[in-house]
Amino acid sequence: ETYRFRFGAGTRWSCARQGSNGTRMFTVTCDPDNDVIWWGTNGAFYFSASQVAAEPDELRIYAADDHKMRRPRFVWHRRGCGPGSAAGAGPPVVADPRPAKSSGRGTLSSPEVGPAAGKRSEATAAALEGQAKKAAPAGPESLAAAALVEAEAQLCRAAGEGFVWIPGWNERYARHLGPLRAFLERHPERVCVTPGRGNRYTVSLAGSGASTAATATMQRRAAWQFGSASSSRWVRKSSDLEG
Repeated sequence: ETYRFRFGAGTRWSCARQGSNGTRMFTVTCDPDNDVIWWGTNGAFYFSASQVAAEPDELRIYAADDHKMRRPRFVWHRRGCGPGSAAGAGPPVVADPRPAKSSGRGTLSSPEVGPAAGKRSEATAAALEGQAKKAAPAGPESLAAAALVEAEAQLCRAAGEGFVWIPGWNERYARHLGPLRAFLERHPERVCVTPGRGNRYTVSLAGSGASTAATATMQRRAAWQFGSASSSRWVRKSSDLEG
């Protein structure tokens, strides 16, 4: 079987499953607050949104009650990147989303962010990211500093257009800092979070003066993690199903 995901605006994304009996369309639900994508009947399974963002060669899917991601129920491989190929060597680093019981599957909206005015150069953004990677935070204050550096680095990138998505947030920071949006809102001296419709919001560097017109443009585009035009194709093998 071959699965092709199309990541678009909002939380409901389409997926085409192609097999011997033809093609069937169904939807998956993005839950940005928990950093997961729900899949299957009534959200019976999930996989890490951060993992997908890294465009891995292998995708691991877990049962909804496997909060610690201990045992994948499915392991999918990108075409040409199966276990026997050179491209499929080594598993990807995945986040620990720990989905809550009241995750509100299918009700959350994805975050949207407006472009920050006066973006700094790619070199500046790269330098900030380097600082975050070198840091080895031991306490909440150090964790907060490292997380803010990562957020600012993304806001500095022209290509990012102000979008903030920190891979592995739940695994690396959430235990001490809480949800990403709540954390950003606690630091208005560094970043500005502007609420939108429902659970949507925009983010810009503090004092950057992000324009209303630019923010409106981003909201119309509803460019969440991947953009409306991107897609990924995965292949599931029967031997990959466990338990």
